[in-house]
Amino acid sequence: MITIKHLIKRFDSASGATLALDNLSIDIEPNTFFTLLGPSGCGKSTLLRCLAGLEHPDEGEIIIGDATVFSSAGNTLVPSNRRNIGMVFQSYAIWPHMTVGQNVSFPLEVQGQKDIQRRTLEALDLVGLGGLDKRYASKLSGGQQQRVALARAIVGKPKVLLLDEPLSNLDAALRDQMRAELLKIQRALNVTTIYVTHDQTEALSMSDRVAVMSKGRFIEVATPQELYSRPRTAFSARFVGGANILEGRATRDGGRTSIDTGLGRLMSSEPAQDGPVTLFIRLEKIVWLDQRNGQGAVHDGMNRFACRIVGRRYAGDTSEFDLSPLDGDPQTVLRCRFPAQIGGAPGDTISIGIEPEHVHLLAQE
Repeated sequence: MITIKHLIKRFDSASGATLALDNLSIDIEPNTFFTLLGPSGCGKSTLLRCLAGLEHPDEGEIIIGDATVFSSAGNTLVPSNRRNIGMVFQSYAIWPHMTVGQNVSFPLEVQGQKDIQRRTLEALDLVGLGGLDKRYASKLSGGQQQRVALARAIVGKPKVLLLDEPLSNLDAALRDQMRAELLKIQRALNVTTIYVTHDQTEALSMSDRVAVMSKGRFIEVATPQELYSRPRTAFSARFVGGANILEGRATRDGGRTSIDTGLGRLMSSEPAQDGPVTLFIRLEKIVWLDQRNGQGAVHDGMNRFACRIVGRRYAGDTSEFDLSPLDGDPQTVLRCRFPAQIGGAPGDTISIGIEPEHVHLLAQE
């Protein structure tokens, strides 16, 4: 549905040009929920605005469906209103002096479409606002305003739906509800959706594929499952789910890899290799051996370490611990996540275990 080829976007400033999009290329399959994930300033919103026609790239090509909407080589620039896209902005951008129905029907009226009333009411029903078409938008809650913006974006049956951090202004409970609602609507419409967020929970729970971005580039593109369980880079491992990143030197040990790190010597089930490596361990894959709480039995192949608790943070059903190895580098701190009912306080000494299959090697950045 969407093809991006060698896209470059620069912004000029007093200190010189800033490269916001750095030679991006990607294909996005039809009817998928595709998320752009990354920290503020990484280029994800700029890319979305280039797709919408609200920003003009400096170089490259954008194809939506079978139409080229931007090409620097072909001197092509199709305006936003002819790209057959719908967009929801972070601020919703609804008009408070209009009724809900007037907000939603506005795109159809501008385009001179027919059967506007019926299509408006259908869009409102789909987003759960049936019967509110006569109410003024200024009288709605934040969640209802977000739904109005979504109804306005889909009323014209766009080929592509663009969502720029649409849930960031909602409280946590409403965000959870709207995540499920957005995904339900996307599946019902079967529309290709590009979603921008810096929230890893949104990216993992809603997406068919996720592109992790940094400094105007794609770091990696993968399914949520691949991105969480086997990220290729330290940046992705840290940004998606949190992880312990350790540097070490690997040596072959039979068919496995032995790695000397600041924590101590770690065995990994990854294919054997030699030389400097970077590895990651997810917080929840570390087991407190003294209080296993059904997390598995100790065995000879498990990596085991004695550590001192140097910090603890309560997080509802879990607690995060900071551990320092007793026999390793005292500057190394290992973050772990254990069930909240497990005891332990700073200063206590504990024993932990890490299965070799949970010690993953990363590609060089």
